[in-house]
Amino acid sequence: MPMVVGGAFRPYSGFLTRPSAHFGRFGWIEGRGRPLWPLLRPPGWGSSSRGEIVMSDTLGDYALGHAQQELVRLSRQGQLLAPFTRSVFAAAGIGPGVRVIDLGCGGGDVSLLLAEMVGPTGRVLAVDRAPEALAATRARAEQAGFSQIATVQGDLSDPKNLSLPEGFDAAVGRLVLHYVPERAALIRRLTEVVRPGGALAFIEMDLSVNGGSSPSPLALRMLDWMLQTFRRGGFEPDTGSQLFGLFRGAGLEAELMATSIVGGGADSAVARMIVDVVRSLEPQIIAAGVATAEEIDVDTLLERLRAEPGAADRSFYLPRLTAAWARTATV
Repeated sequence: MPMVVGGAFRPYSGFLTRPSAHFGRFGWIEGRGRPLWPLLRPPGWGSSSRGEIVMSDTLGDYALGHAQQELVRLSRQGQLLAPFTRSVFAAAGIGPGVRVIDLGCGGGDVSLLLAEMVGPTGRVLAVDRAPEALAATRARAEQAGFSQIATVQGDLSDPKNLSLPEGFDAAVGRLVLHYVPERAALIRRLTEVVRPGGALAFIEMDLSVNGGSSPSPLALRMLDWMLQTFRRGGFEPDTGSQLFGLFRGAGLEAELMATSIVGGGADSAVARMIVDVVRSLEPQIIAAGVATAEEIDVDTLLERLRAEPGAADRSFYLPRLTAAWARTATV
């Protein structure tokens, strides 16, 4: 049994209730301004002496390398993704009183959103392999007054040996499966963790899929840099389109929802987000041999976007997000 830090868990004997409103619950959590852990860069990513992309066991390199600039980016990103996340989790049946596991909690943004959804009678168990991430989640939960959040250390890349308390009502994750080599094994393991009739829900991206009939050439180039860096780093960039099959492999019939987050013009939040992600990923893009510093010229990216013909009237898209959720079998 893993050690759970912060908060107490109780047996759950009720039924997982489905909120009466879910698709209509769009809206950023007002007044919170909570940044989201990176969409396209796992914490602690670095490069080896051979130029390979590697993931460290801590968040140290990430936390020291971005400071306020990165916090601003994460806050913008959180505002873009929070409405879809809330809608998906509500559709999966997460609401007051539910006990839910947040897999790969990172800096705690999803855990805090879940804490709002489940309320003081629910419980949120935040799981991450990095002690620094768990410490950040605990600190933010305390600051927000969410005593229903607890943390536990766990490595999702080793599902067979992943030790979690059983009997939870739900297990969820956002943008985590593309870092997990044994994704199918993890989904199967989670069906053993949640109670019979409980819910699993994941939100993942398809980095190679973005919309628009007349896309920005530079934006497409930046997205390709991200895609190629992911692939050379050994991560799966298109996990969203795999979700239905992963759920079926675990004996689950998933419901699906997808969204394309779009902004209008080169000064939109979406266009700026694409530039900001490249700025964060620049060392890894260069180390992977995807592009040179001169090709990227990160400090001029936004101005180059603005200078493209028709930039002010163009729509900019983030990669597609796909969500899947399902109930486990009842006994």
